[in-house]
Order: sequence, then structure tokens, then C-alpha cells
Amino acid sequence: IRVDGSSQLLATGATGGGLIQVGGSWQNSDPSVRQAVHTTIESGALLDASALDHGDGGTIVAWSDIDNSDGLTDVAGHFHATAGEKGGSGGRIETSGALLTFGDIDIQATAENGDPGMWLLDPNNLDIVSSGGSSGSVAAANAVDSGSNTTIDASVIETTLNAGTDVALTAAGVVYVGSAITKSSGGNAALTFTSTGSNVYISDNIISTAGELDFTAKAAGLVKLADGKDITTN
Repeated sequence: IRVDGSSQLLATGATGGGLIQVGGSWQNSDPSVRQAVHTTIESGALLDASALDHGDGGTIVAWSDIDNSDGLTDVAGHFHATAGEKGGSGGRIETSGALLTFGDIDIQATAENGDPGMWLLDPNNLDIVSSGGSSGSVAAANAVDSGSNTTIDASVIETTLNAGTDVALTAAGVVYVGSAITKSSGGNAALTFTSTGSNVYISDNIISTAGELDFTAKAAGLVKLADGKDITTN
């Protein structure tokens, strides 16, 4: 499935956002929605499931089959599931697949008068790197997980948190945090790392200097923070 850069997929509503599903359903929860092997959202595309007046933001999913070794979700463009201006909570946005790749992506599940929404990322293995950095979790963590690693720039996470959207990073294998993450503006937000089948390794600082950062790290195996590194939630 390919959504080109001139496309607008709109599920906005005055009293609540709707549902946009591209390549699958939320966490593959609806068996009636067929799974894509490759899902591409091109730069410039708009997927909008926002509430316009009041009410909660809706749900946006960009998915490819996580159990298919060829599965790929390639995402860019604008994903909006914001709450209404007069009240409501932010919606939820998911980008998942065996492998995720990212272009210039804009994630907004914010709420001016309610609870923030969430961006969920769920690949097989996940590396968080500094700008221009390279993937290296398997070697660095001495992991034994197979399959390709999804790499995301820490600045993308920071921008999303600063704007008021929670970020949940989940992987079946290793989650490796190879870059510092600093929340430097905006209100409260949450950051969650989860490995459902392996370990979470945090090799750099996680800090909030503006607003509270509700931080959680959990794993089927171990959660390890490198010596000399700090988690400061403000």
C-alpha cells in the first residue's frame, strides 16, 4: 500500500476524531482488516483524525505484517489525531511493522484541554540514535535477536514529547537507547520503552527540563542503565 505525498486521508469530526487504517488495524486487533506486507506513507501526505471543536482525537494506524520477514512500514508526512480546542484528550497513532523506516514525519496527538494522546512504534528491534548516527544495538548490547533493526533519531522523539504527545517504543526484541533524550519544552508527557521478548538497554541520559516526564522501561528480560547515566523526570 502506498499513500503518495499529495494525499489527504481525513477522518475529522466536530465532536471527535475517526479511524484511519493503512495496511492493518491497531496492533492487528481486527482480523477483518487485511495486513499489508509493505506500507508507505510519503512525505507531504496528511492523515488527520482530529476532533475539530470538542471531543477526543481519533486513531491512525500505519501497519505492515510484523510476522513477515519482508514486512516494511515506511512513514513520513503528517499524522494528526488532536483533541478538540474546547476539550478532549489526544488520540492514538501507531506506526508498526517488522521493520520501520522514517522520513520527515510530523506526529501530533496533543490536547490543549485534556490528556495527551500517544504515538506507538512497534518493530522487531529498535535503536534510538543521535542525528546521523548508525544502528548498533546487536553488537553493543551483545544481543542474540535476529532480524533487521529499526533506527529512529532521538530528535524525532524529543520533538514529539515537546509538542505534548506521549511516545511508546515497543519491540519484540532489543530496545537500545544509544542517544540522550531531552524533553526541553511543553507540558507533561510520557515516554515508555518496552521489550516484550528481550532486553532494554539505556546507554545515555534521559532528561526533562520542562514539564514532568512520566518514564517507564520494562522488559521480558532485563532493563539496564549504563554506569554514570541518569534518568531525570523533573
